[in-house]
Amino acid sequence: MSRHRFLDHPGPIPFAHRGGAGPWSENSWPAFENAVALGYRYLETDVRVTRDGTVMILHDSTLERVANRPGRLADLTLAEASRIRLHRPPTTAAATAAAAGGGPVVVAHAQAHARTGGERADSAVALPDGAFAGRIEAGWTGSDDGGPIPRLDDLLDRWPDMRLNLDVKEAAALEPTVEALRRTNALERVCVTSFDDAIAREARRLAGPALCVGAGMSAIAVARLRSVLPPWLSSVRLGGRQGGGAGSSDSSSDSDSDRMVPAQHGSSPRRGPSAARRPRRPRGLIGRDVVQVPVSFRAFPVCDARFVRYMNALGLPVHVWTVNDEASMSTLLGLGVEGIITDRPELLRDVLRRHNLWSAA
Repeated sequence: MSRHRFLDHPGPIPFAHRGGAGPWSENSWPAFENAVALGYRYLETDVRVTRDGTVMILHDSTLERVANRPGRLADLTLAEASRIRLHRPPTTAAATAAAAGGGPVVVAHAQAHARTGGERADSAVALPDGAFAGRIEAGWTGSDDGGPIPRLDDLLDRWPDMRLNLDVKEAAALEPTVEALRRTNALERVCVTSFDDAIAREARRLAGPALCVGAGMSAIAVARLRSVLPPWLSSVRLGGRQGGGAGSSDSSSDSDSDRMVPAQHGSSPRRGPSAARRPRRPRGLIGRDVVQVPVSFRAFPVCDARFVRYMNALGLPVHVWTVNDEASMSTLLGLGVEGIITDRPELLRDVLRRHNLWSAA
């Protein structure tokens, strides 16, 4: 069958991670507005749920880092959560002034992310001079605070053609998220991902094949191991039985022989191996439409040429996070990855343009 509509993009997909880093709060309206102004049609963001069941755009389980106050979103009602204001990065004033004057900008606090313990951990990094130089040009003028925590419904309504990659951060948020997607007729323009394989399985069960679903981290770990084994050994049972055959309980979106697999960026897609010749998917990848991985995890390489080849053979596109330097972006494009998630959307746009791979249409 043809690939999911969410993945239908002319070339590798550029994602603005939490809207992109800059003189604004992550996962905020200014961040999303800037990405849209830069020409992005894919946003990566996170969802959690209030005590009374409203899905909101928030990464952390607590409010301390993003709103400078104690407590959890899960313990608040929508009315209480709506009064919270996100705080802006501490270097906002300097960054805004420098960008407005055309001078160099060195931002000492941005989001650098490594998936550890089921979370992307935040750390202080220095982005290069001029990293935010295009942001004032994009039309953002700043405000005294970071604004409210966005609601998922409002984000879906704001840009009806925008495609959202939703990282579901907790099991309680999944069902109300799917309900919101149905309510706004947005199932086909959203991809749901999670570190938790159980959330991925439940997303497929709740939404069926209309929703793009990413693989969980345990399934990806098994797939990574298989990708480095010789073919005869990779068929041995690892991390659960293999799937893909008739009668599998989680195969509503499994690939078949018509899956399109890119040979190289810039060339016409080639068809994947026939059903008879294609490697059988590990169980955790049955019913998944995409794998989203880091370049490496705790010094262990994850996304390399062998991994991308193996995923292509399975009919699964590879997206990589969170990539913030030009050299890594170019290397990954050379490997044939089909999506890059970044905190620096203007840099990724420029890199894609140099490779003749940028398309905002």
